[in-house]
This record gives sequence, C-alpha cells and structure tokens, in this order.
Amino acid sequence: MKKLYLIRLGEISLKGGNRALFEKKLKTNIKDKLVKYRSSASKQKGRLYFEFDEDVPDSVIERALNTTFGLDGWARAVKCKPDWESVKATVERVISEGVFADGKGTFKVKTKREDKTFPLTSYQCDCEIGGMILEKYPDMKVDVKHPEKVLFIEIRREAWIYTNPEGGLRGLPVGTAGKAMALLSGGIDSPVAAFRMASRGLRQECLYFHAYPYTSDEALEKVKSLAKLISPYLQGTLLHVVDFTEAQL
Repeated sequence: MKKLYLIRLGEISLKGGNRALFEKKLKTNIKDKLVKYRSSASKQKGRLYFEFDEDVPDSVIERALNTTFGLDGWARAVKCKPDWESVKATVERVISEGVFADGKGTFKVKTKREDKTFPLTSYQCDCEIGGMILEKYPDMKVDVKHPEKVLFIEIRREAWIYTNPEGGLRGLPVGTAGKAMALLSGGIDSPVAAFRMASRGLRQECLYFHAYPYTSDEALEKVKSLAKLISPYLQGTLLHVVDFTEAQL
C-alpha cells in the first residue's frame, strides 16, 4: 500500500506561462532529498501528489517537505474514486484513525469540488459528512470558525481526503532564481540571510574566510555547524574555507 502526500503550491500557482518550470523544479527538489527511495509524482491544478512505498519512514518524508521552499502546505492523504459511496467509505476510514480517533473536540468539514459532475455541491458534502462524523462521535461539536480538527475533501479526477494539513515554508523553489555565494561569518545574520535568499529561489554555496590564529578553530567549527544546519533549506551546499591570514596581514 502506497503512502500518499498532497502538496499545496501557493505562490507558484500565481505564475503565468513559466509556471511549469517552477512546478518541475519543486518536484525535482523534493525527489533529490528522497533520492534513496522510490517515489512517483503527478500534478493537477494547484497541487502536487507524491506516492511513496510503504517502507519509506514518515519522518524522512516530512523532514524533506518541511525543509523545501515552494510548498504552501502538505498533508498525508487518502485517495479514492470520485463517487459519493467511495467518498463516504473513505471518510469512515480516515476519521477512525489520526486526529479524529479520540472522538472529542470541535471540527469542521471543508470540501473543494473541482469536478462539477460530482452529484453534491461542496456545501451539501460538508453537511452530509459532518452528519456522519456526529453520528459516529456524538461528543464532538461543529465549529466552523475555530475548529480543533478539520477534514478536507477535494473532488478532482480522484477524491483526496485528509485532515489538519501542515504549513509549508512557502516562497519559490531553490534553483529558480540563479546562483550566488553566501558569506558565512559565524554570527546569526549570515545564515538567516542565506535562508531568506533561498526562500526566493536563489541557489547558494557558502564562503568563510579563516584567519588562524587570529580567528580560532572553534570559529571554523561553528561555521561548519551553521552550514550543515542550513544546508537542507539550500538544497545542499558547499562550504568553501579560504585561508585569509596572509592577505589580512
């Protein structure tokens, strides 16, 4: 059985004729972080869908998604046929596990119906599925403004059902805005600057000027740690260490 992840694209969806370039780069960036694992990807309007083998650890997938720019958000999802009976059966399975399983708290149902041939409107689907949840969990209550739990239903070529999606880093995929060098100094400003530039699609390698003994080896190790820390957000990076003592003297 495959693990399915739904990815919301956000800002990329606003692009014009070059939108496919940004979508392709985002897909490549995610795959590069999971290159050891088998996966497949497809896209529909405003969405990317990834399928992974069951043995791929959730923590590995989620770390990759949480460190990749270009995602508005993501969720572990379940796919079914876009017909009413299949949707109801899949919802029954989804609410029997995960955040709904304790049968407590407040909730809402949010349906997005891209396929207008689906027999129910979005509002009708919300009401019917909400009734199913209340029948199964009578202690739960509907709260459409500030719910603790949200069940999402998207009716497209297939129906996608998921709960409480995670937020993404947003921005643009790294590699869509050229290349640059990020000067790391060991302080907080330079890695934050590199992070912010990566969020606008800039691919970067890192540069550090080492003036031993006037700057200590501990300072060099700190820079190495910073480079390692920001590397996943930069889609990997190289740290260039330049011996600067002679030039400085």
